[in-house]
Amino acid sequence: MKYFLLVYDRGIQKIIEGPRPYAFEERDAALADRERAISDNIVDPNIEVVLLGADSIDELRKTHARYFQTSDEIISAR
Repeated sequence: MKYFLLVYDRGIQKIIEGPRPYAFEERDAALADRERAISDNIVDPNIEVVLLGADSIDELRKTHARYFQTSDEIISAR
């Protein structure tokens, strides 16, 4: 498993940073970077900072599609 850090802007429905991959062994660095990203974006309520675990970026795109597609794209794919 890997970790992926991303910064998502809910207002424009887009990832504005990342996804940055981390090896499983880099968990502590990933958590520290997540805390830094939260601190950097704390004043904007539209910004969401997440650290997700998945085997690959393709798996992440499937399990967390809302970060990679707009709401309209997700609805039309159903």
